Amino acid sequence: TVDGTITNKNKALIHADQLLTLTSTNGDLINTDAIIESVTKATLKSNKLTNTGTLLTQDDSLTINATDIENQGSIQSHGLTITADSLENRTELGELYSTDTLDLTIDGTITNKDSALIHADNTLVLTSTNGDFFNTNAKIEAIGATTVNAQNVTNTGTLIVQDGRLTIGNGEEGTGKVDNQGTLQGKGLTITADVLENSTESGKLYSTDTLDLIVEGKVTNKDNALIHADKALALTSTNGDLVNSNATIESVTNTTLNSQKLTNSGKILAQD
Repeated sequence: TVDGTITNKNKALIHADQLLTLTSTNGDLINTDAIIESVTKATLKSNKLTNTGTLLTQDDSLTINATDIENQGSIQSHGLTITADSLENRTELGELYSTDTLDLTIDGTITNKDSALIHADNTLVLTSTNGDFFNTNAKIEAIGATTVNAQNVTNTGTLIVQDGRLTIGNGEEGTGKVDNQGTLQGKGLTITADVLENSTESGKLYSTDTLDLIVEGKVTNKDNALIHADKALALTSTNGDLVNSNATIESVTNTTLNSQKLTNSGKILAQD
């Protein structure tokens, strides 16, 4: 426990065979090209956390509490829980990697960008309580069910769930705007939002099971974008229009569309 800043740098090592606790009461934790690791549980608490090295727990969970987190290194554990005011994970070296569940609870903005990775072998929960969520030319992946809650969601990267449902927006509350120019894919996909825009050839809302889009306002699918479900597809624009402009909406089984007005210059298909 240190009152001020903790600095670990230049290939230095902090290691524990059992429980590791690092607390910077009134300062920052800076891990620069160095290693902090434990065999079992680890807990890190500080104001700002800056990591360009490795934070690792081999056989157990890692819990991080900080005001702001900037990661360009590896944060890896068997179960990862992060609570902070803001989180930025960036560059191809930046990874948040859990071999079990991963839970991010951030009061402000979550940014994953520039080829960075967020990965969970089990379930993944990303919550930005009062901020936006940006996945910019980066990757988010999970084996199990994944939930994303934020004021607004902007995706130009990939968010793929292999064996679970991807849920964006929390029930009736939902999120504000979902702006997708990348891939949002799950074994089941549910999006609840005020506004939804899926655009460009890279824009894909893709479900290997059912797909449910529940939008209060306008839904726009345009510029060669794709909305696809291997099973039933249901799209509801409660008080807005559905515009499908030079794009595709398709399902292998049933497709149901509800909106105030439908404008279509693309393809709407139900194969069976």
